[in-house]
Amino acid sequence: MASEAVKAARVRAYLNAGTTPQGRTISKNTLVGYVVPGADADKILAVVNALVPCLAHPHVYTERVVSSVIEP
Repeated sequence: MASEAVKAARVRAYLNAGTTPQGRTISKNTLVGYVVPGADADKILAVVNALVPCLAHPHVYTERVVSSVIEP
């Protein structure tokens, strides 16, 4: 039977960098690494909200990125 182990967890914060002349939104993102894989959504958002004043563009949304290793 195969087993899966979490290798790394990161948080990607998407930022609104303005609009193009055609009216499309320009989205940039930044990664926050070394996140505990079991961290809940409230704790993750607290960290992102603490970082927002340091970022050049307004925060739009956040996603968790988890990579894992699957072994036979």
